[in-house]
Amino acid sequence: MAKNVGITPDGYYSTSALAKKLGVGIHTIYYWRDKGAIEVIQNPDSHLCWYKVTPEVLDILREKIRRVPVQQE
Repeated sequence: MAKNVGITPDGYYSTSALAKKLGVGIHTIYYWRDKGAIEVIQNPDSHLCWYKVTPEVLDILREKIRRVPVQQE
């Protein structure tokens, strides 16, 4: 069975794992982090960021995604 790379057993996601789960780019995750929309813990040794993701946080982030207007050509 494949492991969930970038996801800890206690619900923390790496930047790329969270972006993949939500179907957004990593810069969107950085934006949400900078705006305080998601809780981040930075590893002081490696400078990796881990995001605490609960079902409630996922609902909030998915709502933000739904509110983004679709650009038409």
